[in-house]
Amino acid sequence: MKLSFSDSKQGVVAIVGHAGAGHSNSHCGFIQDDSGGLTAVMTILRRLTGLDLTITAVDVVEGMDGSFTVHTASGGVASSSPRRGITAFEAELAQRVVGEQAVCSQALSMKAYGRTLGQGAMEVPVALQTAIANAAMDSFV
Repeated sequence: MKLSFSDSKQGVVAIVGHAGAGHSNSHCGFIQDDSGGLTAVMTILRRLTGLDLTITAVDVVEGMDGSFTVHTASGGVASSSPRRGITAFEAELAQRVVGEQAVCSQALSMKAYGRTLGQGAMEVPVALQTAIANAAMDSFV
């Protein structure tokens, strides 16, 4: 399928996706990846633009005021912070996503930490996922 941007002044179709960072358990007990919509949108936009969404760096501030800052090859940058800070070991594990494509944010968070559980239960993986998703979107800006 050939994709291209339209020269039209007004759109006919809109594609929307979101990432529910950390929402990995539904009301029925299913394990879900709530970032599939964002992944689909970014995949389409990446094919259209040719942007490189490779994660080039994850800067980590350790301690109670800790944060993740994710950088992509196309210049996207975003930060996120867990309420209870980041340990030295969590900072080390976050480096597992460097060199990966920032398209599947929840899968990358799982790669780094093994699991993610939102609503405050596992804030560190959720904060990393949020920074990855936002850095990928910032790449398109």
